[in-house]
Amino acid sequence: MNGAERAFAEHGFAVVRNVVSRDEVSVMREEIEKMIAGAPVDRSTSTDRDGNPVDHPQDFSYGQGRNGSPVLNRISNQLARSCVMREVYANPKLLSLVEDIYGPEFVPFAESIVIKMPENGSSFANHQDGQRFDLQDRGLNVGIYLQPSTEQNGCLRVVPGSQRNGKVDVDAIVARDGSILSDSLPVEAEAGDVVIHDRSVIHGSLPNESPDLRVTVYFGFHRLDSIEAIHDDGHIRRRAQAIGLCIHERQASGRYETETSFDYALSKLAPVPETDDEIETVLRTPALKV
Repeated sequence: MNGAERAFAEHGFAVVRNVVSRDEVSVMREEIEKMIAGAPVDRSTSTDRDGNPVDHPQDFSYGQGRNGSPVLNRISNQLARSCVMREVYANPKLLSLVEDIYGPEFVPFAESIVIKMPENGSSFANHQDGQRFDLQDRGLNVGIYLQPSTEQNGCLRVVPGSQRNGKVDVDAIVARDGSILSDSLPVEAEAGDVVIHDRSVIHGSLPNESPDLRVTVYFGFHRLDSIEAIHDDGHIRRRAQAIGLCIHERQASGRYETETSFDYALSKLAPVPETDDEIETVLRTPALKV
């Protein structure tokens, strides 16, 4: 068991340094800046700030800024929106981190980009992810940090070990402690670092009041055997096909010729989709929720 595995098992999270290269971080920053510029004006519209229609406006979520106005805080389904994000998803270092913890048979849960806008980035309330707390394994999230994450700009805060406590009355703890829980720790990170956290661990973040944008790209995963009894085979297969598709696109890009591609153990179960319709179906298949 390596250091990240031990930290994840004991504390419910792990920080892994320098996983994603500067070049990949730079490309992701540019791509996400385009996404932000092309976002709907607010949650009630489907056009961007220049009046252009936005495809799938439901992918964009808004929190509450300091002045009470809506502020963009999440973009979902980034694999469907961006070939850049698909190539990053297949980074063998990222997928190997998941394999180290869950073994070779894992499948995607969901993907999203958390955005903390400058000076007005909304907070995320303390919570545990999902609803099904009767499951032993409820999935993990892999967060790629594109800018430094500090206490000053609203970094992730985690209650270590809380993933072992089942469903917790987080609201009661917040009522006692306020937004900074007494047992929580700040999880600071640098650009290119990755933070892995258990979906059952209590976590949240404060607003970003700094002058700098802060973005985290999240990819979520499940152990295959943890969800086979609660999701149908077709749904699982379509979600798993996203991994094969992303590996194929990373190989075909010509930008990673010196690296060894990730060898996905479920490639026979979930072959790479070939037609445009198949690809669209795979990339827009709903999350495997628990």
